[in-house]
Amino acid sequence: MSPSGSSFNFYRKAWHLLGLIVPLFVYVDPIHMIWPDFRFGSRWVGIGLLSFGTIFLVVIDSIRLHNPSFNRFFINLVGPLMKEEERDRYNGTVPYLFANLLLYLFFSDEIVVLSCLYLMIGDPAAAYCGMRFGKNRFFNGKSLEGAIGFVIAGFLACFAFLWFHTTLENESSVFWLSGAEFGPGWGWLPILLLSSAAAGVAEFFAVTGFRGLIDDNLIVPLAGCLTLALLGHGVGLPWSDVLFDPGLLIGR
Repeated sequence: MSPSGSSFNFYRKAWHLLGLIVPLFVYVDPIHMIWPDFRFGSRWVGIGLLSFGTIFLVVIDSIRLHNPSFNRFFINLVGPLMKEEERDRYNGTVPYLFANLLLYLFFSDEIVVLSCLYLMIGDPAAAYCGMRFGKNRFFNGKSLEGAIGFVIAGFLACFAFLWFHTTLENESSVFWLSGAEFGPGWGWLPILLLSSAAAGVAEFFAVTGFRGLIDDNLIVPLAGCLTLALLGHGVGLPWSDVLFDPGLLIGR
């Protein structure tokens, strides 16, 4: 939903896609592969890394925003990965890491990935469609074409993930598209579409507050995960299938 006149930053969008490593870490669960007895090991490690990363970046950005010399050095170092307006506010990686921290704490593995796909795939698609095809603009400069691109790309990315999940898992899962003994099955398709639309609405109305600590990198994944969880529960899934109980991390 790129505003008119903005350019498509391939470096930043590539950095966006690399951010999928964060949600995929808890889904692939490499710590459990290495130490099978370490229950929720990847969540433990992920929560620790996300907490450290968020605090570290807040400190670094706070320093550079109060130190023009360090700010210039920082921008020269990673400038291509930043939006122009991020030069004078916290960069978007901070709210993204914080969003993932919340996802790790409270949502199931699959929903962690699905929620981030709306942002990581939908947002670049919206930027490209808005720049390339955007003719019908709204009050905030975003375009109808970009909004449609966001919803379609987000939906297709999530459909591809669930299809992959269906073929990969050896045991029945409520997130299977077909062959599941329980769960929505192909009913996930309208849920994914509605959730993609909700994430798109969140992206459309997303505002930047607290000098960048709140922006679409925080709002979009949270809108996606909440919609997925509510719709999943609405079609009969127990909360235990869509949410994660953080009490399990301490053996409750």
